[in-house]
Amino acid sequence: MAKEPMEVQVLATEARRKTLSVEVHPTGQVVIRAPLDCSKAQIQLVLKKRERWIAEQQAFFKRFEPRTPQRAWVAGESHLHLGRRYKLRVEISVSEGVAFSGRDLLVTLRPDAPATPQTIETQVLRWRHAQAKEIFERQLVQCHRHYRFSAFPQPALRVQQLVKRWGSLSQGGTMTLYSGLVQAPAACIDYVIYHELCHLAHADHSASFFALLAEVCPQWMARKQLLEATIC
Repeated sequence: MAKEPMEVQVLATEARRKTLSVEVHPTGQVVIRAPLDCSKAQIQLVLKKRERWIAEQQAFFKRFEPRTPQRAWVAGESHLHLGRRYKLRVEISVSEGVAFSGRDLLVTLRPDAPATPQTIETQVLRWRHAQAKEIFERQLVQCHRHYRFSAFPQPALRVQQLVKRWGSLSQGGTMTLYSGLVQAPAACIDYVIYHELCHLAHADHSASFFALLAEVCPQWMARKQLLEATIC
């Protein structure tokens, strides 16, 4: 059987970076973080040496496929919020908005707004983004209180509709989180936040990084697996 080509993205970082790191994302994508002066030959050599590890990581992530199937934006479909399922209910009202109504997620549309899947999706994603900003900010404050992060200022928070990542931490100290994480249980959100906070102390995914992650979030692997099985 032919081997599928490895998807590799090379991210050059600031010149003061001395080491090259290899990451495998839940999508199976391989990301290289390299110094600016790192040659293609050096990158290929590292990829060759870590080929078996990369394959193992990709196989690990593949165990959780298929993930939660893509949800339709129609009345009666269920959608997740903090790990709980809510059924979409659509009503016509003088104003538009999204709110919980028991175990329903009530989407209200104006009479002049077509009740199409696209309209419903736009309303729910706008509401989900606002919910994510509020919840993530609260969780970030709580996670940052861990004494292992006391030497670092709390990162600024940015919420975006990311495509292939759950989160990232910029060199300037801004944490970016995927708005769709708000679908997952709070413990999974905390795992992602702890993961990014650990990058305050360790820029790469070294053994020291994972040792710190295990200290601040002992159940990180179980939470990671749950997150991978939940979020599309």
